[in-house]
Amino acid sequence: MTQGSLVAAAGGLLVGLAHLACWNVEFTNRNGQVLWRYCSLSLIILPLFEFIIIVGAAIIQKRWVTVVMNQMALTGIVIYCIARLILVILLGQSFQSLPAAVYE
Repeated sequence: MTQGSLVAAAGGLLVGLAHLACWNVEFTNRNGQVLWRYCSLSLIILPLFEFIIIVGAAIIQKRWVTVVMNQMALTGIVIYCIARLILVILLGQSFQSLPAAVYE
């Protein structure tokens, strides 16, 4: 595991904190708000999970442990990317409910 992996996990955590700042923003429907909250929490929890995996694999230097932890890390990264994609879609949908005066 590299130092770059730890930096990436820290960067992902900061992105999650930025999205969490919009916890109480009004949405056009309740489902969008709940989805935003779950995805924002995922963006915080998954980098912490990745950090634990990276440090754990560095401490326990057995081949099978490293292989299992790498698979777990890859799964976490895929879920993180899906959560980010959902947040981008929700952001795009929020432009549909803006008043017409915004575009003038």
